[in-house]
Amino acid sequence: MLIQICSQLDIIVYRLQSLPLLYRDDTKSLVFSKKEARIIKKCVVFNYRFCSDLNNIFGIVLGFQFFGFVSNICTLIFILSTKHEINDKVVIQSITLTTVLFQLFLYCHFGNEVMVKSLKVANVMNMMDWTVLSRSTQHHLLLISVRASRPIILMSGSIIPITYDTFLSILRTSYAAYNLLMTINA
Repeated sequence: MLIQICSQLDIIVYRLQSLPLLYRDDTKSLVFSKKEARIIKKCVVFNYRFCSDLNNIFGIVLGFQFFGFVSNICTLIFILSTKHEINDKVVIQSITLTTVLFQLFLYCHFGNEVMVKSLKVANVMNMMDWTVLSRSTQHHLLLISVRASRPIILMSGSIIPITYDTFLSILRTSYAAYNLLMTINA
């Protein structure tokens, strides 16, 4: 789903970049005005509807999942640190720790990609030639630009942004909990 979101943001960027080029290729006709209006409408609808739907779908589920990640990472590191010999259980627990960390990293990576690509929409708006477009299109683009200046940020449990910083924070929190468990165990 997150890869699809990134792809849709890339499509929006492409459509916005090609909008002034459409004007140069076509004369100021009714056909162009309809194309222009359709492209702008799709961009506006996507920006406003999609941002709110995204966090509603992912928010609570990812909140529970991130809590599970932290507890799994802490527990696995603590268990692995108490083992002194390598056996099948240690190997399986090491593989489990690696997969949990990788899954957490993938969520944070694609959450960060969504944020970066949504900021790219605002950059495209600032770099395009607005002067060749109609007045109503300029007005719609201004609305998109204002909205695009705030990036789309996926939230976990409506509290935690899903970015690289969150990945590092979870690793730090897990390490702090591990230290606490080691102190209590000693």
